[in-house]
Amino acid sequence: MIRAVLFDLDDTLLDRATTIDGFLPGQHQRYAAPHVPYPVYRQRFHALDRHGYGDKHQLFTTLVAEFALPTTAQVLLADFRQHAWRTCQLFADARAVLAALCARGYRLGVITNGSSASQRAKLHVTGLQELVDITLISAEEGVKKPEPIIFERAAQRLGVPHPDCLFVGDNPRTDIGGAAGAGFATVWCRRALPWPDHLATRASYTIGQLQEILALKLYIGVVL
Repeated sequence: MIRAVLFDLDDTLLDRATTIDGFLPGQHQRYAAPHVPYPVYRQRFHALDRHGYGDKHQLFTTLVAEFALPTTAQVLLADFRQHAWRTCQLFADARAVLAALCARGYRLGVITNGSSASQRAKLHVTGLQELVDITLISAEEGVKKPEPIIFERAAQRLGVPHPDCLFVGDNPRTDIGGAAGAGFATVWCRRALPWPDHLATRASYTIGQLQEILALKLYIGVVL
């Protein structure tokens, strides 16, 4: 029987695109306003960002070059690191889902790839660290998803056997593939990333909104 539910952070609990859109007008005003219209700057940023998987230094190097901005990639990157996560936005149903799962007696956790500074900022600003029992960040653990060991550590810290853990994430490879490799049941939260045709792993269940988790019947090692 499932006793613990763990989540990816970006694009699963955290609405990353909306969060970035809260930051971009300020950066545009500080460095790019006279040189490129904001909608063009925003569209190009998101295209280069690739839902957070794009190299940030290369992203800003490209923006500076394409729009002939009178600044440097290093300045824009520093600005991003300073301001991007000051007003983070969770998906609308995230808090209610976590509260409902907690009320039902599930242990809760977050496993996220990324730097300690950025991910800790997101957890702090959203208050997520007070809503879950554990948080594991790849930079702090020295291992990242999809490597099974980071999932295994989470189960160990919760004191829950692997088959009694459920992982919810939006990335088919790092989230679903990694969690399945550690013996977890899995829920793919279908956001922006498509499911790769070549990926042999299949999620135990697929949802479009986090609140759909509350309707699932959780049994040993599988979601029905």
